[in-house]
Amino acid sequence: MFCSPLVLIKSNLKMKSSSGRTARFAFTLIELLVVIAIIGVLTLLNPEHTASLLHETRGHYVLALAAILQFLGVITIKKILDIKV
Repeated sequence: MFCSPLVLIKSNLKMKSSSGRTARFAFTLIELLVVIAIIGVLTLLNPEHTASLLHETRGHYVLALAAILQFLGVITIKKILDIKV
């Protein structure tokens, strides 16, 4: 059976874009797990340090900045891995 080159190119492109979405999900998940692990270790080693993040205004600013940077990182990874047809 003969497939046209256009069909082969489209199927290859779908496969690569699917791979990109999977990679983006994996990168995002790994980043979130690392953040959770770091906060957990900090809580075990120095609970006062983590308490200052959660109960002081400066800590809230730091956490908000970290969330914004995380979101920007996800968008950047999406743009890098996005394949246009």
